[in-house]
Amino acid sequence: MKAPGRDVHGLLRSFYKLLFISLGVSMLLSYLIFFIPLNASFVREQENYFRNEVMIKASSDDHLILDFISSAESLGSRTAIRQKLIDYHGGAVGLAELRAFVQPKYADGAAAILGLVGASRHLPDGTTIASWGDGSLYARHAEATPGFHLYAEDGGLFALTVSRIEEKGTYLGYDACVFKADILLDNKSEIVRSYEIRAAGSIEGTGRKHRYSVPLYEERYLLLALPDDVIFKDATLKAFYFVTLYSCTLFVFISIFSYLTFYRFVRKIIDDHVLLVAKADGLLAEKELILKEVHHRIKNNMNTIGSLLSLQASALPEPAAVAALTDAGNRIRSMSLLYDRLYRSIDYSELSVKDYLSTLADEIVSNFPNRGIVKLEKQLQDFSLDARRLQPLGIIVNELITNTMKHAFRGRPSGVITIAATRDGGRIVVSIQDDGVGIAEPLAPDRHAGFGLQLVNALAAQLGGTIRTEADHGTRIVLDFPE
Repeated sequence: MKAPGRDVHGLLRSFYKLLFISLGVSMLLSYLIFFIPLNASFVREQENYFRNEVMIKASSDDHLILDFISSAESLGSRTAIRQKLIDYHGGAVGLAELRAFVQPKYADGAAAILGLVGASRHLPDGTTIASWGDGSLYARHAEATPGFHLYAEDGGLFALTVSRIEEKGTYLGYDACVFKADILLDNKSEIVRSYEIRAAGSIEGTGRKHRYSVPLYEERYLLLALPDDVIFKDATLKAFYFVTLYSCTLFVFISIFSYLTFYRFVRKIIDDHVLLVAKADGLLAEKELILKEVHHRIKNNMNTIGSLLSLQASALPEPAAVAALTDAGNRIRSMSLLYDRLYRSIDYSELSVKDYLSTLADEIVSNFPNRGIVKLEKQLQDFSLDARRLQPLGIIVNELITNTMKHAFRGRPSGVITIAATRDGGRIVVSIQDDGVGIAEPLAPDRHAGFGLQLVNALAAQLGGTIRTEADHGTRIVLDFPE
């Protein structure tokens, strides 16, 4: 018996040597395969946050510009001053009297406008009849054409608005108002480094990487924003930590799986080989015992996988990643239930479809917070199927009921899910029906479909069957495959 023992230890040493080499190669491949696309995904996510911030800022700036224009136009709406201008153009008053009358009232109105640093009123020929505040900026950028203009002066940003004053088609004059416009570049965002405003057409493209531009005020100006590079470094670190955690989890899982499954199993099979050959009468019972042990171990390992996925999901901040891991855990639990039933059955190769699908449907529905409003009805014939076909069938039922619980009863106070399974004429038909909001498009093996729907179509093809969607007071999805 010593030689077989030495053979066992030699086999185990060779096994673990190959195992650790495979693990090292797997971790390296995981970095090469997952890090680059994951990093790109996180960077795109940060770019989307950054662009949303810039779009919100641009919308705010457009409102501020409209406020500048509206405030400037309000100066020309004062009745007394407007009437004096009409009298001047009609020859009723002279220029000196016009200035004496307009100046104090104009200054009083201009002083009440927030953000205004200088304003002046002019006749159509440019003659100034009233002014307030600092008029030096307007003097350097004199504009008689109505409109809005931005200028950078002495390290600050100023807005110049020119507003025409008209009365019944008669051009009476115009107002030139200068506002302190630094507020257009205020930056309270943690992900935007700085803002800049330039005239549209004054730059080619966006220049630096990640710099983003949004048109302002009738697309005459561009709001340029530069992101803080830290957000992209954080995205890379996040991808690195995620892949590292995944690789370490994979390493631990494979190690535990190998120990619990292969080490004890292989050692027992090899050590007992001589005894099994000598005890041919007990071979069938031993075979059944081993098969039962395999189902038990597979069930336990799947539970371990499900627990690891749950722990991983609870540690992640991203809703999309949490949802993906939760869905994966649900799929594993559907397979774990199959092996649990096989472990407890008399015949370890097949199960009652009625018992299996009934228990599976109850367990899936119980995992959702809206289970209290959903009634589950079952129309299941009692017939048996082998484990090879029950496994993909269980995953398909899990995906369809999960999608129904997630989407079918939104905004509904209650709902009904009916699961049916029949065998007739060499065909097996399994259907999931709900009375929910309905589905927009039928299930199809489209590369743009979600992973769950792609998985359903792939498993239906594996069973050699077809899957179709019917609109019947909600949605009815029917799986049909040969017995």
